[in-house]
Amino acid sequence: MADSKEQLKRKNYFDLKRDEFMAMDEYLQSPISEIDLKKMKVGGVMDIDTMTQPVGLMEDADNLKILGMKLILQEVADSLDDLDRIDKLSPSEIIIEFENLIGKEGA
Repeated sequence: MADSKEQLKRKNYFDLKRDEFMAMDEYLQSPISEIDLKKMKVGGVMDIDTMTQPVGLMEDADNLKILGMKLILQEVADSLDDLDRIDKLSPSEIIIEFENLIGKEGA
């Protein structure tokens, strides 16, 4: 038998008309179901714009890509000072440094 949290998610699936655009299994495992639970606890529900926007997957992918670049830069660092400098770089600076590194290695 499903626990009370899952029962609430199943109820939300139909009540919030999530069945119109996704399968129940997909909904139950998605972040949308968790967001719906939180919104229901504070008395609100999602509007259609919020409901249909990507749920952070692309942002997470970008963050992972930046992290991978940063790790590669740290692997080729020449000194501890260089490691510290890399650690303080912004995402855009990491991309620039990484592209410079790849350009040097590729030549």
